[in-house]
Amino acid sequence: MTLGSLPKHFSPKIHRVNLVSEKFVKSPLAHVPSEGYTKRYNHSKSSIVWLEWMMKEEKMSIQHALNRGEFKIPGTKFHVDGYCQETNEVFEFLGCLWHGCKKCFPCERSGTKTSLTKQSMDELYVVTKKREKTIRELGFGYRKIWEHDFASQLKSNQRLKLFANNLDIEERLDPRLAFFERSITGTYATPEVMVAKEKGYRVLKLYEVWHFPDDTQYDKNTNSGGLFTDYVQLFLKIKQEASGFPHTVGQRKKNETTFDCIKKMKA
Repeated sequence: MTLGSLPKHFSPKIHRVNLVSEKFVKSPLAHVPSEGYTKRYNHSKSSIVWLEWMMKEEKMSIQHALNRGEFKIPGTKFHVDGYCQETNEVFEFLGCLWHGCKKCFPCERSGTKTSLTKQSMDELYVVTKKREKTIRELGFGYRKIWEHDFASQLKSNQRLKLFANNLDIEERLDPRLAFFERSITGTYATPEVMVAKEKGYRVLKLYEVWHFPDDTQYDKNTNSGGLFTDYVQLFLKIKQEASGFPHTVGQRKKNETTFDCIKKMKA
């Protein structure tokens, strides 16, 4: 195995363990959580389709994640999927896995747990029912639909299916999948977008933006800055130590040549 093949196998782990072990609280590197930055307020595409369908069918205005943001019930920590101010109604789209659906998970409910929260289906269902009870007791109307029920409606209701297909809605950004399916809707770094605009391209619609206000660049004079400076220099040091001095020159010349090469590479 060569140093060149290390990045594929071990380098990411070496970088995380040895070079940024003290930087998980505050770091120039973006350590994206597996569930994303918005795990507390995540929404699904299906939930938005349902809420938009309710708005169309019942001629009402519903506040949700993609128009005015999820409504927070005063005096609680509850952010609800949808809220209609005119009728004072709360709308909840219950994902079967995350709310302990009894129809989809009928067996071994106490032993079946989600990988994210480690809660069992029974525990999730109890939490869901308590949440509903609290919302009703606060004076709100409460309407819900289970994920499997909406999926059935999508199959049987042709009007709903056509409506869903015509809605311009994207799933939440997953940076680990950002390089796939980019032919129609792309995921770009801001510098790419700026260059494209300089070339005459137009941005027609934005779905989601992850803004990182800070940046860093390697400074050859101070030998600092940049995201991967320590990482690169670690392997450069190992490579140079393993290679040794050239065999064709004397000892003093070897030293001078080697040091000159190191300076040029760092610059």
